Amino acid sequence: MMKYLLLMIGFILSFPSFSQEDYSQLVKEVSNQILSNQDVSIVGIGESCHGTNNINQVRKELILEMIDHGNLKFIGIEERSQLIAELNELVRGNESINIDSLFINEFLWPNKNTQLYDLILKVKAYNSTRASSEHVQLFGINGYYKVYSYKHQLDTSKALKTSSFHHKLDSLIETEMSNEDKIVALQALKAELYDSDSLSNFVRYDAHNYIQGLIYTYSKRMSDRFSQLDVAMFENVRLLNKMYSFSHEKMIAIWAHNGHVSNSKRISDGMGKYLKKEFNQKYFIVGVDFVKGSFVAVDFKNNTFNLDDRYNGEFQINQEDIYNDLIYTSGKIKVNAIGAMYNETHHLLKNADWYKEKYRIGKHFDLFIRIPHTEKMEFVDGYEW
Repeated sequence: MMKYLLLMIGFILSFPSFSQEDYSQLVKEVSNQILSNQDVSIVGIGESCHGTNNINQVRKELILEMIDHGNLKFIGIEERSQLIAELNELVRGNESINIDSLFINEFLWPNKNTQLYDLILKVKAYNSTRASSEHVQLFGINGYYKVYSYKHQLDTSKALKTSSFHHKLDSLIETEMSNEDKIVALQALKAELYDSDSLSNFVRYDAHNYIQGLIYTYSKRMSDRFSQLDVAMFENVRLLNKMYSFSHEKMIAIWAHNGHVSNSKRISDGMGKYLKKEFNQKYFIVGVDFVKGSFVAVDFKNNTFNLDDRYNGEFQINQEDIYNDLIYTSGKIKVNAIGAMYNETHHLLKNADWYKEKYRIGKHFDLFIRIPHTEKMEFVDGYEW
């Protein structure tokens, strides 16, 4: 009897056991799997829904774990590069940067959350005890945004206003030609910028993102703009790799939605699909989902709501889709797929699988995390939802 009891205890101890409230063991296990793979230099860390608190907590803790126990030196965030450049100055010692103003007034709403805010402060604290060469750096990889004032943004850019590249962009903006011809010219200019090593990394990346913003703005059809989204994100990461030579000793983690980081295709190819094709085994993809809980979203009429306001705090996957495991390294999986927009009519009345995606672990993701429960996203103090 004692023999069987010892065997049973040994069997239980051979598998990690994770608490629903404490993610420390979970993130250590995932971090170890990533860091043990010497090929990996780029890590995509996704989310099934923009508006959750616990998924953001898992991603934050995983990034911090890889900083503390690995060689993670760069973080790419699904936000405008010009804004994250300001935060990068902050975490590297520029105390004049107002982090609250950036989060409250400038960021996209999914990034106005307390977990990302806390991540930035912890990176700042980490950098403060290390030499500049050992600092963790931040980059915005969201290369698609509308440029409302071409000249103003160009002339006020900290990087571009003192650069020789300023004249090329200024001339192109002022030239009388169709939007389609300007896009062609901008694509050529972007390729020239990618191959040029004469500019500083700061100027080069800022110019690259400004060109992407112009291409997005000059594209009048929403289909053209949508197809540019993940291309722009991929091109940003590729340029960062060219400038900083990512390796297992100098890794980057990408904070973005599952749909962006996965090696899959939605309406068009995602960033992750381009990254996997370009970097192969160097790119490791982690997906994150929740079994049930509440989230923040925006419906298609631009009304904002918390799902738990109407449905008693529960958004639950069909019973057959609920699993006990928290980490998946193989097999097929059906997960939530909710972006910034959410249409409750489609989900609740028309199709229960409207906001679901089927993935294969080992193809679309290298590893998948499913946490049992999430609360709605917590906004930073001072922002009214």
